[in-house]
Amino acid sequence: MSSEATSSMWVYDVWAWLLANRKRVLAGAVAVGLAGGALAIASHQRGQRELAAGDALLLLQLKGEGKAKASEFNDVAGRFKGTAAAERALVLGAAALFTEGRYSDAKSKFHDYLAAHPNGQFRPTAMLGIAACDDAANDPDKAASGYEQVISAYPNDPISAQARFALALLMESRDLPKAHKLYDEVSKMQGTAFSNEARAKLEELTEKHPELKPPATSASQLPLGIAAPNAK
Repeated sequence: MSSEATSSMWVYDVWAWLLANRKRVLAGAVAVGLAGGALAIASHQRGQRELAAGDALLLLQLKGEGKAKASEFNDVAGRFKGTAAAERALVLGAAALFTEGRYSDAKSKFHDYLAAHPNGQFRPTAMLGIAACDDAANDPDKAASGYEQVISAYPNDPISAQARFALALLMESRDLPKAHKLYDEVSKMQGTAFSNEARAKLEELTEKHPELKPPATSASQLPLGIAAPNAK
């Protein structure tokens, strides 16, 4: 995945603070990696068609997040098929459909992207989008499987933090130990928008369910010469 796709995580800091509204949280996950670098599109493309495609997409993105319609992104993707901007527009169109609550249509568009761009830079985003669509459509089994696929395929990519976080939210009502483990993993993933919130969720779960807290290490389990905590 390109640095352009991963460097825009700051745009989605809000994703981690919207736990009270699950659908809105998922909407942030769907859009990850897509908003950054809009102003750089035109300057990096070659050829008049690439420039025209970049300009068309730029105008849509300048409307602001959530303002452009899915049909507008899909129009750019169709008119400028084969350009870098069209690739981005295809995923943005799918994300817009998700925001509009059209989860089945959004899922279909994410699949279209994967079929058209099997090695595309937004493949992780599309995979996460499909899982989020299943989650929002109340199909937890498919959603969990989708999140697991993202985590397995891109374990060191920042997007895996979002997949883990979304999966942890899902697991809170299905498998508390797993949710606890996932929050712990995300809390240790520095440089993501989710580490602090994951840490807070970890503390919240531990307070409500003390049995989830790892047992304290006893002196007999420590290497020689290392004192146990609070040992005198």
